[in-house]
Amino acid sequence: MIYKINNYMKKILFIQLYSLLLITNDSFAYFDPGTGSYILQVLAVVLASIATFFRILFEFLKKLEF
Repeated sequence: MIYKINNYMKKILFIQLYSLLLITNDSFAYFDPGTGSYILQVLAVVLASIATFFRILFEFLKKLEF
């Protein structure tokens, strides 16, 4: 089922998104060292996964011998 969004619904959606994203209070939160370490670990895993994927893909394409 496909819903059509009319102009009234677009205005309501815009007002809701505006109030959610732009009207905020200060938050008194911080990143502790454990969070930074976790982010670095995730970044390292993502980069290693991408490198491994392309290495395996390259070796597979080399075996095809066009």
